Amino acid sequence: MCLIAYLVPPLSVESLASRQLLKSIEKFSVDMGLCVEGNVRRDLRNPYEEIMNKKALIFLRKLEILRRLLFSCTKYKAVVIPYSTSFFNPLSVLDVKYLLRPMEKLLSKVRAILYVYDSPVLQRFIFKGVLPSFFSLDAESRFLNKAHAIMVFNSYFAKFLEDVYGVDRERIFEFQLLDDFVEFMPPRDKKLNFPSEIIRIGNLSNFKAFTGNIGQIKNAVFSVYGYGHLSEKPTNLRYKG
Repeated sequence: MCLIAYLVPPLSVESLASRQLLKSIEKFSVDMGLCVEGNVRRDLRNPYEEIMNKKALIFLRKLEILRRLLFSCTKYKAVVIPYSTSFFNPLSVLDVKYLLRPMEKLLSKVRAILYVYDSPVLQRFIFKGVLPSFFSLDAESRFLNKAHAIMVFNSYFAKFLEDVYGVDRERIFEFQLLDDFVEFMPPRDKKLNFPSEIIRIGNLSNFKAFTGNIGQIKNAVFSVYGYGHLSEKPTNLRYKG
């Protein structure tokens, strides 16, 4: 009998990069022998999507997550949950008002392992410069502190959760499987000895310093995949979607 499950959130409100990340987590979970609840490759569909209000549609999909979580709590000893806005969004008044308490109760009934690859509150502050409201900070704190354990990319994010939300450091584990950040520096002679293609995949909103460097390198083409806006486009850069 499978004792641990990976709970797939609905992907309708996720970016393309997050969808691909969730697919990678699903594949890794299957390889590790975990059960998978949900189908990451098939989004939840509703025959009335064309005429429904977007907020109402998203909220109905959140109710489906509650159903999946309730089912998982009764069937499995532990549930791995990727923390994403499609699962719970602390910036949403609807989520905080109607979903937070049921989420807390269900998370306390099972060994919930949150895979925290992002924080909606922190992301809004960094990329939009908007200070989060108290209800958002409180909601995210309550949600995270209900988890039995939390997996994060690196020590920087672990420290953020510990300092800002008071998460016990003993419950935070660094799971660096998907942390592929590297510092990029061009070769000193600014010329590669052979024609090359260098591929970069990820969020393009913080790509400015990178584009400044690659414009100096000759004999190389840079293929870029990701979500966001490129303010500078050197002649040797190819955006491929």
